Amino acid sequence: MIARLGTIGGLASKAASRTLIAVVAGVVLLAGAGCAGRDGADPGSSASPDAEESYPLAAPPDGGEVRVVDKGFSAGEKDGKPVVSYGVVVENTSGWVAYLAAVSVRMVDGGGETIEDTVSGTVGDGGADGAVVRDVRAIMPGTQAVLGNSTFVGAEGIADLEVTVDGVQWFPVENDEHEFAELTASDVRTTWGEGRETATLDYTVNSGYSGELEKVWAEAVFRNGEGVIVGGTHPSGTVAGVHGPGASPGQIDVVGWVPSDVDDARTVVYLYP
Repeated sequence: MIARLGTIGGLASKAASRTLIAVVAGVVLLAGAGCAGRDGADPGSSASPDAEESYPLAAPPDGGEVRVVDKGFSAGEKDGKPVVSYGVVVENTSGWVAYLAAVSVRMVDGGGETIEDTVSGTVGDGGADGAVVRDVRAIMPGTQAVLGNSTFVGAEGIADLEVTVDGVQWFPVENDEHEFAELTASDVRTTWGEGRETATLDYTVNSGYSGELEKVWAEAVFRNGEGVIVGGTHPSGTVAGVHGPGASPGQIDVVGWVPSDVDDARTVVYLYP
């Protein structure tokens, strides 16, 4: 079976609370009606959809995709048990919004065998053996999203992360069902606890939404001094709060084991409503 850890971001219709989608942090590409996506995709191309066409689509008209662009991990020990912290970055190359992208992450050893995430209870079979799958509600055109985790594992010896993306639905930025807008994090500041065993990330939430967001989830990717991903945070550490249009404070209490070689200046926070 595949262990599904739940959805990143909440769903809301324009008729309801007008809650929005996932958008990458301010240090990476930001979505906008006039900015160009990767591979020649024009995010503005989806701004005026055919009124007779129904959504979502199974594939974007411009041939874009959600692809894995970076990943990394660190292994260690906590309370006498093996632990792993990892981060995965995916990117929407289309000019359309990628909705409900199912990102599957499987930890494997040198022989390709699954290393079990004992916290999530992942016991898999078939081609998705041991995968942990998380649904990213939406990724804006030309932007990136991140999935992080810090967890106890069933064995030592992790050698790689096998990451796949499936089941993406596609919407134009302007549509009658959902509002999609910019939601970014800036000015990320790290406060370490004693012995660097715990950490708190403070940042500024920048919201382009038309109304208040009752909850904003956040995940972070940790990199070392060379820019290599060495870990990430799970959204369970996010401090919830109401975020209105414009700027407001946000915080992550880092849950789980933290690698020792994190370069604070390279930590990036990604937000999801």
